[in-house]
Amino acid sequence: MRNEQFPADQVRAIISFNDETVRSTKAEADRQYRTQNSTKNAAWSAFVAASIYALIAALQSCHIYRQSKVASEALRQSTESFIISQKAYVTVGRQDGVVAEAVVPKNETAKAGLLIYFQNTGHLPARFNFGPDNRFIGLIPPSTPVQADHEFEPMWRGRDKNGHTGGWTGTITIAGNSSYQGILFELPEKQLRHLLDEPLGPYFYTSGKYEYCDGFGGRVCRSFTIRYAGDPYNRFFLMMEEECMASDLQVRMSSIVRRNPPDWEYLNPCAVEREELSTPIKQLPQLPR
Repeated sequence: MRNEQFPADQVRAIISFNDETVRSTKAEADRQYRTQNSTKNAAWSAFVAASIYALIAALQSCHIYRQSKVASEALRQSTESFIISQKAYVTVGRQDGVVAEAVVPKNETAKAGLLIYFQNTGHLPARFNFGPDNRFIGLIPPSTPVQADHEFEPMWRGRDKNGHTGGWTGTITIAGNSSYQGILFELPEKQLRHLLDEPLGPYFYTSGKYEYCDGFGGRVCRSFTIRYAGDPYNRFFLMMEEECMASDLQVRMSSIVRRNPPDWEYLNPCAVEREELSTPIKQLPQLPR
């Protein structure tokens, strides 16, 4: 009985929806499509808007950067112009063109001297130092050398390890828009007259150096050479003026270091602020600026 097979009839099931259901389904599908399409369009619109905003922000950033760069450059130029217009500026000679003069004493026992002129055409005062380039001034035939009693030394300022000021070079202050006259060297009157009136070459010439602080921490060193023209001029002329050679200043500063205590530190003599004065110069000397 259990193995008895019953006849199986095939039944075809047909499911149909009425028109209302079809319309509802289609409407739902259309709604979902519109929703998805709207979402996609909204996403693309947001992406485009974000891209436009990023582009505008980048353009604005570039514009602000350019404006900032222009403003910084304008500020730099304005600052440099202010410094140039205010800082000390020292040159050889007076405003009327006189460079130097030989001063002969009335007393026969006194020495004659070469008086040289400088002028500060800047507004700030200049801390100033000068001297002959070397001790040898000239030669009187047949073989008598003429020497000065000193020569140029760079400005310096030193202190010991405890921070106490140990020493500094002597300086002169030239006020703004003013001139200064100083003795380059002194000689016996006969020697000076012989050098001027009977030079070995076509004319007598001598050289020197000067340096000064410009009031903004800058240090300037210049070399100069003057010559004396006899009759009918009987006056000194400036032959050359140029920046000092760093190697020469190194040698001169080294001699100063050797004669001072070995544990001294050397400071910037042209420093403007006390904080700068407290900073040692690591490499000697830092000349010129």
